[in-house]
Amino acid sequence: AIYKHRHVGIFEYPGKADISVHVNFKNIALQCNKRGLQYNIQTQRQFLLDFGIQLRLEQICSQVDNVQASLICQGVDRLIDPSKMGQLFKVLHIEK
Repeated sequence: AIYKHRHVGIFEYPGKADISVHVNFKNIALQCNKRGLQYNIQTQRQFLLDFGIQLRLEQICSQVDNVQASLICQGVDRLIDPSKMGQLFKVLHIEK
């Protein structure tokens, strides 16, 4: 788990620490191929953009004050900026 940018035990900060895992995407893709499943691996950035994070950001920010809107924008930027979490994290979509 990660808490305040450092590794901690998964039970140390329940509800506050981020639990992360290194996924073997190549092995999952191999298993998909064996079972005739289609898959797509994309960056967190592209996934969130494809599913409308910018539109949702506009909708939410139009309903809150400037301070809250600024904090929300910073959070979204952290999620989608390629130099932050946008390229680091991946999403695997599997379908029949």
